[in-house]
Amino acid sequence: MFKAYGYIPKVIEVDHREGNNYVVHAYEIIQDDEKTWHTATIGWYYVDMYTGEIESIF
Repeated sequence: MFKAYGYIPKVIEVDHREGNNYVVHAYEIIQDDEKTWHTATIGWYYVDMYTGEIESIF
């Protein structure tokens, strides 16, 4: 899916499962300075565990 947009987030992880869907969080980890970091969410998605169909939660 992200390849179609020409951009792939650095981190794509399954957060949890809801019924037949995985809830997937896509994000980047941004360094603010030498000691602080934060996450920049690209999106949250449902991914059907049987069909692979992706639906944006936002």
